[in-house]
Amino acid sequence: MRLAGSRLRSLAVASVVLLGVAVLCVAVVRLARGDDPAVPDDPSAANPLTERGFIEFRDRLEEMSGSTLVFRGFASADDGLVSVPVDATSGRSEMFTWRDGDFVEGSTEGTGTMDTSRFDLATIDAAGFEANVELALGLADDPDSVSIVFGRDETRPGACYTVFAQNESEDHASVRAACSGRMLENSVG
Repeated sequence: MRLAGSRLRSLAVASVVLLGVAVLCVAVVRLARGDDPAVPDDPSAANPLTERGFIEFRDRLEEMSGSTLVFRGFASADDGLVSVPVDATSGRSEMFTWRDGDFVEGSTEGTGTMDTSRFDLATIDAAGFEANVELALGLADDPDSVSIVFGRDETRPGACYTVFAQNESEDHASVRAACSGRMLENSVG
């Protein structure tokens, strides 16, 4: 039993690390392209970092996939990626890409081998997004990118999403929040 709990924690930590690497890669690509990651390419496009934008993001995902259940995902002002279960029990998933205010047609099917627990985006009260984004931006030193990673966090029960703000020197700040939008913890590193 102890080994299973240890393995589960290890898998949860590996999942968080992989998502952190994905966020870092997106920030590096954006910097290389010269984008301002805090502003979508099309200002009228839905920005999932806002209340209205997240609701549109969630609703469009439901239209595309038939559900608001995800394994994990992340979103920035104009990019995002969501891993959606293809059935009720396995780790098989479809990846949906968000770009410039909408999901890109077509998805990539794959098999997840880590955590198969589902997370319902409908449980997130997006009204708290903007305050947590502003908090993360205020904690970071001269940030040039901001994103939200959402999904179950085995290391912090009650957490639904984490906002990351980062600068080109890879200094970052994060704000972990409950589904209600209540800030649970923040860190600067």
